[in-house]
Amino acid sequence: MERSSQARASFAKWALRTIGSSVGVSVAVFLGYIAFPALTTPATLVAGLFLCLFVVSVAMMLFRMAEYFLFRHAYYRQLPPTERKAAYDAELRSHHAPGWYVRLGRTGRLGYVLGVFLVATAVMLIRPFPGDEHFALRMALFVAAFVVVVAGFWLLPRLRR
Repeated sequence: MERSSQARASFAKWALRTIGSSVGVSVAVFLGYIAFPALTTPATLVAGLFLCLFVVSVAMMLFRMAEYFLFRHAYYRQLPPTERKAAYDAELRSHHAPGWYVRLGRTGRLGYVLGVFLVATAVMLIRPFPGDEHFALRMALFVAAFVVVVAGFWLLPRLRR
């Protein structure tokens, strides 16, 4: 599990570098094209450099993420099948997962994550746009979906006790 932790830490470092380089691109473009148009050429070069750093950071981040998953999978494969569930639950508890999430089975966790993704996608698709001809309908659906999501997050821990 040690190699898995190191790979996870490396993934986090590369993720932060990715965010930093994307901010660098944004700042260079803002300064060169909006704030100081006279500095367009140097700003383009700096933005290009940050873009190259961004691409390298994303590639390294994806590599480290794959490495983390491979090391983690290898660790759990070496455990006897009877000890895997307890080890995985201990890992979840060490990452401060809520108790109801730890008690869910593998299928329940997958269903929860898939449900959250689908609800978030649906809410994003029905979000209202001011001036749209169906603004009132979309706003009503958006508010209803938001209330359902909040109620679900509030009720789910109480239902699993």
